Amino acid sequence: MRARALDGRQRRALVGLASVAAVVGLGLVACDWNATMDATDRANDRIDRTEARLDETQDDLSAALETVDANRATLAEAIKTRLTREAERSQAQETYDANALWLQAVQGNLSNANAALEASAGQLEALQACVAGATEALNAASAGDTRGLANAVRGIEGVCAQAGVQL
Repeated sequence: MRARALDGRQRRALVGLASVAAVVGLGLVACDWNATMDATDRANDRIDRTEARLDETQDDLSAALETVDANRATLAEAIKTRLTREAERSQAQETYDANALWLQAVQGNLSNANAALEASAGQLEALQACVAGATEALNAASAGDTRGLANAVRGIEGVCAQAGVQL
């Protein structure tokens, strides 16, 4: 079959129909294009907001990291100070212990010295009694009283021996 040639009216109708189809198609493409542009704009807005939030989060993270670094430095200094203080305390304890032992020794020596002083005080009293008795014996001897001399010497023998004096 042979294709029939279209007459002018049919051709115009076909061209009109094709034109209407092209205008409708173009309108649909334009609508779709506008919808795509709107969707792209909304997506770009969401991306912009997300990027802004990401920037804020990165700024917050940077500030938090700076705080962590500062806290770490402070903690390291505090640990160093604590270790220094512990060493000082340990040395002070050693000094205290040595001084406490020295003080105990000094107190022992003081106790011994007090005991020796008390003993010396007793010896001093005995020596004073011995000297007083010897003075009395000498007085009796100078007066020619041999009996008084003998009595005085017998009376001071024990006291003089106690004072460490031998007659």
